[in-house]
Amino acid sequence: MKDSTLRLLASRNMKPQPTRPLNVSSRCSHKDEIGTQTSLNLLVKEAEIRTFDAQVSMKGHGICRFSLNEFDQVEKMPQALLRHKKHSGCLVRMWEEGPKVTIAFNSCPKSCDGNAFSYLWPILVDADSGRCS
Repeated sequence: MKDSTLRLLASRNMKPQPTRPLNVSSRCSHKDEIGTQTSLNLLVKEAEIRTFDAQVSMKGHGICRFSLNEFDQVEKMPQALLRHKKHSGCLVRMWEEGPKVTIAFNSCPKSCDGNAFSYLWPILVDADSGRCS
């Protein structure tokens, strides 16, 4: 990192996120206040994604489904990155932010019913408990 960037972070009492291999395990389901239902089965060891199945049902908009067998892992560091085998623009990124792991979906409308992808937000996982939201 540039010295100027580090000084800026120091003045804001922020520290850069350490770069280390992602390790997380989660088998969870969550329903939020507006009726979005998330189901996740995830295992990442030393940045290698071993299990990944996610389903997000957005009330009134449809369902998005993601399964590891539809993807190739193309990066491990600094983020674990999956690229869809048939739709190369579809990417799933996983990274650590403090005690949370973020799973974000980019350009994956074909993994969803109708326009459900327009309503899809990242899945957050508590790295310690494995709970998702």
